[in-house]
Amino acid sequence: IKPGLPEQDLSTRQKFHRQAKLRRAQKQIEKITAEDASAFAYDDVYDEMKKQQAKNKQARQMEKIIRKPRYIPRLKKKADTRNKRQDAAYERRLLREREATDYLFEGKEKFVTRAYKQKLIEQKYQESLDEIQE
Repeated sequence: IKPGLPEQDLSTRQKFHRQAKLRRAQKQIEKITAEDASAFAYDDVYDEMKKQQAKNKQARQMEKIIRKPRYIPRLKKKADTRNKRQDAAYERRLLREREATDYLFEGKEKFVTRAYKQKLIEQKYQESLDEIQE
């Protein structure tokens, strides 16, 4: 409160300033809406933003479902080669045992299936590849 002014005049001035501020604010609002009609459409923008976020989230989830594994095929391939090497070592051990007891079945026929012959060929091929790699 300024000295020398009656209190009634002060409130009238405050009312006048308040009305002037409101008029300026109203002019600014009209000017902004003239430039961009959706400037004060916060709810619409927010809803649209949330829809876009939901769509992006769903796309990421679908990508996780569809995405191919990066390491599993290589791990499976390595496990397969390791199993083949173990099988080959096992077969060599059985062959040594058979040769040790071969004198018992000296006069008898030996039967070998096509699948076993194919397996032996694959083992020899794998061994040659291993030697080349080393």
